[in-house]
Amino acid sequence: MGITPSCRHSAAAFGEFFSACEKGLKNITHFGNRLSPITSREIGATGAGMVLDDVFIEIIADMRHLSADMLRLVFAKKPHSKIVLITDAMRAAWLGGGVSDLGGLKVVVENGAARLASSGALAGSVLKMNEAVKNAAQFLGGNLAAAAALASENAAESLGLKGLGRLSENYAADFVLMGEGAEIRAVFIGGRLAFEA
Repeated sequence: MGITPSCRHSAAAFGEFFSACEKGLKNITHFGNRLSPITSREIGATGAGMVLDDVFIEIIADMRHLSADMLRLVFAKKPHSKIVLITDAMRAAWLGGGVSDLGGLKVVVENGAARLASSGALAGSVLKMNEAVKNAAQFLGGNLAAAAALASENAAESLGLKGLGRLSENYAADFVLMGEGAEIRAVFIGGRLAFEA
């Protein structure tokens, strides 16, 4: 039916997760966040994402949802073709700092993190995709092009989308030009310049 099942915020044991994969589960959204953890006797959904090479894991590479050490582990052990960059950005992504809301809940944005005022828990992110690419490149030897593929080609592949995600014949000519620091220089949609810095 063209639907890509994805798991998120799950307490599933490894066996339960594996059983779901046999029935078509392909992705983990928000990998590492509110997923059953790895322990000495049960690797849970987090461990499943690491050891099942055919499962895509979507990561929020803001150094808050996943620590630098966890990101280092992910990039060292998971096939890079199965890592997808996402932002989980909320509307306060361009706020810089201050108070916003998420579904009626008060959110405080400070030091690049969006947290619920009531509990201090992360409330989405304020990560922008070019920043995610820049952060991921740190774990790919500084290779921005390889990191950009995690946000484009891998994302399209994980969802079974054809004709998107790379610059190639018969693919949509939608792309972003970035500078060496991952700053946005230009955006093209359908091969036409839509934005220039």
